[in-house]
Amino acid sequence: MTTLETLLSKCQEDADCLVWTGSLSKRSGHPKYNNKAARRVVYELAKGPIPEGRLVTTTCGCARCVNPAHLALTTKSEAAVKAKACPTVRLRKAIASAKANRPNGKLDMQKASVIRDSSEGIDELAALYGVDRTLISKVRTGAAWREMKATPFQGLGAR
Repeated sequence: MTTLETLLSKCQEDADCLVWTGSLSKRSGHPKYNNKAARRVVYELAKGPIPEGRLVTTTCGCARCVNPAHLALTTKSEAAVKAKACPTVRLRKAIASAKANRPNGKLDMQKASVIRDSSEGIDELAALYGVDRTLISKVRTGAAWREMKATPFQGLGAR
């Protein structure tokens, strides 16, 4: 049986956080322990059972933190609202949606900027770049290849 001490021995202290040094999920990068979410295991050992439909998130913002004092229960919709307000998450999603890391793609951020500024028709641009006219339309409306301009106050909500 796993004990809380065993799990926390796989952590490094960093300020108030206990940063997980064990394995991470390949998909999300979150801490994993025996093919389970390490945060859930720590929460159950430290605080008790997790109600159905609830997620365990961190209150400190550190994705690898498993400090029981930093773990809180939330719903999927609450976690989505929190993630949407985070400029880092928004920027990561914008880059992923832009497929900036795919060298074989036909468009990149620079070409998308040219498309947005161009006065040529959609069909001409689609033929020029070798893409579907729908993609040109999405670039122009900002539904695809949206440029993220970060500000120092982004994600800080009004008080």
